[in-house]
Amino acid sequence: MNTSFKNCDDFADYIIDSVLNHGDIVTHEFNRMTNLDIPVGRSLNQYVKEKVAGGKNFSEFGTVKAFLYDIYELTLSPIFSLYDKARLAHTWTSMNPDRAARMNINEHIAELNADLNLLPKEDHNWYTDKYIRLYSDWLSAKGRTASSMVTGPANFPVERNRKALNSEHNKYQAFQEWRDKTQNSIQKRIERSKPESQKRDEKFELLKKDIIHSAAVIVDIDNGTEPYNRALFVSSITGKIERLAKNGEKELVEKCLLLLEELNSSQKKPIITSRNSVWNLREVAVDIAKEAERPNEEYQIDGGIVIVNYTDDRIQVKHDEKPSRQVIDSLKRNSFNWSRFNGAWQRKITNNTKNVVNNMFALAIR
Repeated sequence: MNTSFKNCDDFADYIIDSVLNHGDIVTHEFNRMTNLDIPVGRSLNQYVKEKVAGGKNFSEFGTVKAFLYDIYELTLSPIFSLYDKARLAHTWTSMNPDRAARMNINEHIAELNADLNLLPKEDHNWYTDKYIRLYSDWLSAKGRTASSMVTGPANFPVERNRKALNSEHNKYQAFQEWRDKTQNSIQKRIERSKPESQKRDEKFELLKKDIIHSAAVIVDIDNGTEPYNRALFVSSITGKIERLAKNGEKELVEKCLLLLEELNSSQKKPIITSRNSVWNLREVAVDIAKEAERPNEEYQIDGGIVIVNYTDDRIQVKHDEKPSRQVIDSLKRNSFNWSRFNGAWQRKITNNTKNVVNNMFALAIR
């Protein structure tokens, strides 16, 4: 029996010519090779017309061969090779372990593919390896569980099975927590690596959408078609711009205010009046941005350094070596947080933070 294929055409031709009866009727071998669970004896052509939501190829061409192209791409997933392990894992918990294994394998192939679509190419190999290892670990734990509905109630090891179920649950929870944590970490890395201009443009597009939506509601309120409180929507717009100004994001403040001026000019009644303090935020943002452009200040301490980082708006404490538990506890007690990215304990620059650092390390930061 052929078990390796050069490409999707080779796979589809083999299935049609050698696996399906009369080139169309589903067989047990077809289900085994594809991880599908189509009733044996069913017309595949009829099945795909009625049941398939559609992979990429089938959605475009709508033929049995295109459907088999999509299946071929699934068989290329390294998870596909875990079918036997998945079947064994469901032996004592399912009346139909073959079907349960197919469904579980296909769900995790789809999950892994969806994950990879969100990640950069350079992360695909190591992420796939770790995903498969954790999935395989869970299957092993799953295989140690049982259901009395399958095994029969006589002499059923209730306590042992309870421990096995807890172990399986913990394995799967750790697996999914790893996915979430890893994807968040990668997305943060991607964000950090973007040029500042790109970050600003993306942030402005989100702000623009929010401001235009709130402005449209305000216009409807003024026209009497919406019953909401006008002041709340005005506050929503100005609050967003105020936060930008306090962070010294002068380019974004400028863009938002220009957008407001444009929206105001299109209405008889201004969306935000000229008396609103939001129009003073240009100067506020510029002043704070200048503060952030100040060169960092560094102060030597025993075994490390304290940095007043105006760019990040943080006071950072770095040590040459891991400090004592007493120092770490003191930093935590004073609301410092560890930044793995910066390799420092840090806290927002405030007068209170300066006083805390001065007292802890006998400094004179002003």
